[in-house]
Amino acid sequence: MEASEYFAHLDQCDEPWKEISRSTHFYDIGLCLYELDDYDAAINEAGKSLQHYIENYGSVYENCCCYSLLGRCHFMRDEYDEALTCFQTELDLRLQFVPSEKQDSDEDIKIGRSNI
Repeated sequence: MEASEYFAHLDQCDEPWKEISRSTHFYDIGLCLYELDDYDAAINEAGKSLQHYIENYGSVYENCCCYSLLGRCHFMRDEYDEALTCFQTELDLRLQFVPSEKQDSDEDIKIGRSNI
């Protein structure tokens, strides 16, 4: 809970680095809320994080982390179609940026495949 409050406080700071860093803070808050089993709030924060990353050209890795978190939250809420959509989107993004000859050995891709 302390970590969630800490990240929420950081999000309110008005610093020059704010948009990409703010995206990271939303993700971190969402992850904390996931660990606290507050899946509704975690989905909200992960969604904000993903939206900020998309609008501010975050990396594919960061987008994948958001989709993974969203998928885990939906899975825990027994929303399997939504979870599958998130996990499939994550895997599709990863596959676009890993050369085909390395896809079978890439750990993130292995995890993405196992989620589906």
